[in-house]
Amino acid sequence: MQVVGITNQQEVFVVSDKVPFKINQILVINDERQGLLRAEVVETSAYNRFIPLDINGDFVDKSVISSLKALGYSIDDNTLYIAKVRLMVEAEYPIQVGSEVRVPNFDEVKDLLLKSKLESGLVLGIIKSSEELYETMDEELKDKFLLFQDGRIIEQNGVPFIFDIASMQQYPHIGIFGGSGSGKSFGLRVILEELMKKNIPTVVLDPHFEMNFKENQKDVDAKYQYDFKDRFECLEIGKAVGVKFDNLTTRDLINLIGAASAGTLTDSMTNVIEQVHKNRDTYFSFERRLSLLKEAFEIGSEKKIQDRKAKCDDDMDASRFDEMLEVYREFGSLPPQSVNGVLWRLQRLYKDGIFTNDITRVEKCLKEGKLAVVQGPIKLLNVFQLT
Repeated sequence: MQVVGITNQQEVFVVSDKVPFKINQILVINDERQGLLRAEVVETSAYNRFIPLDINGDFVDKSVISSLKALGYSIDDNTLYIAKVRLMVEAEYPIQVGSEVRVPNFDEVKDLLLKSKLESGLVLGIIKSSEELYETMDEELKDKFLLFQDGRIIEQNGVPFIFDIASMQQYPHIGIFGGSGSGKSFGLRVILEELMKKNIPTVVLDPHFEMNFKENQKDVDAKYQYDFKDRFECLEIGKAVGVKFDNLTTRDLINLIGAASAGTLTDSMTNVIEQVHKNRDTYFSFERRLSLLKEAFEIGSEKKIQDRKAKCDDDMDASRFDEMLEVYREFGSLPPQSVNGVLWRLQRLYKDGIFTNDITRVEKCLKEGKLAVVQGPIKLLNVFQLT
């Protein structure tokens, strides 16, 4: 492998007549003046006598063709592999044409590929195009896991990608994006398994009920299997976990009801919650206040409520109308439709079981360094995650 074409301090062309290049492959350029320079393949193509090298729109120019001929390559008889490579660190001078290029030993690029140790990072797979480095790699990094690729289980064949989880203190976000069936859930499972191995407390919201780690992989050698049964717990909303209503602030309650109604909470409904909800309300005290106000609106006026009370023979019914009058006098100026809307959404959440439990079991999992998998419909998970 040699450097060809016009060069600069950032990018050069490399040619090989034996082995094709791979995207993201790391190479070492031996420049006589500047020594060993590390570079990454960013673009690659293969050519033979049936395809002209000066094809329009290609990244190979006439300078590359000229230098290929000058270096003794037969562009008419052989298949040539040409790659554009980008230097990891900008060189001081343009790279010398004809410089030898080779695959590095692992020690020469170890600092680029490993940002964390096995015992402290998350092993998530292999680094793309690192297969040539496997033989010279440290023994402790070899044969640590299996790969699931193209529907088959294969042995580790490259440098492990070890995610430095400690770096997330500065950048605490990960995004996994892709189309349906692209492997997002599978990739997330790998991350969660590594978190469980490190006893890192984690909460997962699982609307598809698929994050269950009870069964080991039966088709692989026992040395690659790991028992996660005591490292996680599945908790269903409405049964094992929920929201403790009397711990909610007014703002929390607005957010919860808003999330449950998919953004249809109007300003008027928000105002109803702000006016009617009181500090340390239970679900039943808040719901009763709204229900009495709703019934008062249906009766029609303070006088009609008093007339209803006067006809009561039961002291409990009379007491209830007294409470209704008190609520009506305090909140009777609120819009009836908004009161009805808030009450309906609140009662629907209660029927879904969101207020029938608390997060004690989630907290217990976290204190024990376990994975807490909170499962339920996505509507309820949207409500739960706000707490």
